[in-house]
Amino acid sequence: MVNARAYRPDDFVDVRDMLVESWSAYQRPVNWDIARWNWCRHSCVPYLCNWPRNLRPTAAESLAAIAWWEAHLAVWEDDGRIVALVQTESTVLGECWIAHQPGYSAVLPEALTWAEAHLADESGSLRVWAADHDAELVAALVARRYRCLPEDNDPVARYAISGPINVQLPAGFAVASMAEDGDAAKRAECIGRGFGHANPPDWSTPVHYRDLLHAPDYDPSLDLHVIAPDGRYVSMALLWHDQCNHAGFLEPVATHPDFRRQGLGRAVIYEAIRRVAARGARSVWVGSDQPFYRAIGFRVSHYGHAWARPTRCEG
Repeated sequence: MVNARAYRPDDFVDVRDMLVESWSAYQRPVNWDIARWNWCRHSCVPYLCNWPRNLRPTAAESLAAIAWWEAHLAVWEDDGRIVALVQTESTVLGECWIAHQPGYSAVLPEALTWAEAHLADESGSLRVWAADHDAELVAALVARRYRCLPEDNDPVARYAISGPINVQLPAGFAVASMAEDGDAAKRAECIGRGFGHANPPDWSTPVHYRDLLHAPDYDPSLDLHVIAPDGRYVSMALLWHDQCNHAGFLEPVATHPDFRRQGLGRAVIYEAIRRVAARGARSVWVGSDQPFYRAIGFRVSHYGHAWARPTRCEG
């Protein structure tokens, strides 16, 4: 019998395992991958909890954000096994994702009811994200008169590993990993500048990095950066390895704006792919359809879209 209950902090690994199992069962991404699940809990929620007011939360604010996030998730169990999850990606109400195992479409109406009661914003608005090929969830949304928002899309691209990977860097640059005495402050600056934050108070801190070390799937040897001749980290890519599905996932990727168009982003991604290929991965995935990724060999696999809850007038 399937029962719903509140998410508990010790469910994290069980949800992670459900995501891995569902990836295998569907043979195509339908739910989140392990990268997004790990990155959400150990980076997005604790680090972005005050966005856009500031990007330097206190330890207390980060802990409060994690507690809030955990309190706004629900799971469905079948004989103790998690088979569905309603989740959000931040501490802002108004959107959610619903992960589910094959064969459990019957829980989707109940999951949507729970999401509408707990995750809608103050106006009652709610956007539910669904992969376009998730026929079961799309059908449940249509049945409740949700409206697809074509402009709000979520692309996923795939790199098929099929042979040797050539990593080329300009003279004087080198690739290293956080496992090789990596500098958390330099890493934070690289990510911050790479995402358009020129102001140091907007960068993450070594404290945030230490929290990431607790993510079950984080591997510092796959957290790579390009070192410039002056010692700065100027491009980075963090790859997460799903060994069961022979897949790697990039999250995040960033290049310092002063060092773009020099092949550094390509080089650090290729090195990440080379390393995970040596461990048996057959594909690498990224949540983007940017021309940059297409130029280095990624091909768009599919899109997801947000679906808007009908307003009272529409209902």
